[in-house]
Amino acid sequence: MSDSLLTESSLDLGRLRQAIQEAYAAVARDPGRGYHFHTGRPLASMLGYHDDWLEGLPEGSISSFAGTGNPFRIGQLQPGERVVDIGSGAGIDSLIAAKMVGPDGQVIGVDMTRAMLAHGEKECSRSRGRQCRVPRRLGRVVTHP
Repeated sequence: MSDSLLTESSLDLGRLRQAIQEAYAAVARDPGRGYHFHTGRPLASMLGYHDDWLEGLPEGSISSFAGTGNPFRIGQLQPGERVVDIGSGAGIDSLIAAKMVGPDGQVIGVDMTRAMLAHGEKECSRSRGRQCRVPRRLGRVVTHP
């Protein structure tokens, strides 16, 4: 295989990232608008999230949930564990993880969309729940902050 095949691509990653960020920023601003993908509690239900996991989480974070899977289906976290939630969005998985790992555990959320991070912070400041004490950082999966 030639080197040119490995480096050339018709896909503009910058434009793709921009489009993804714009879509998720729109969900953060207006989660009930309707999108070409599912969001909120209906999506959480489709993905198998348990109601008790969502209990006590900020409703605004739940409504703007636009995840692509349920990481807890492979197993629940244990108290004291450390978690990095990459692609955390408004933080629903980070907040669930914080509940699971408890005060001896640690969770950090990382997302590339400023609007989602800001939305998650705003919703948590309204709720003042312990699980909302999850630090969030701007970053991408390939360049951790």
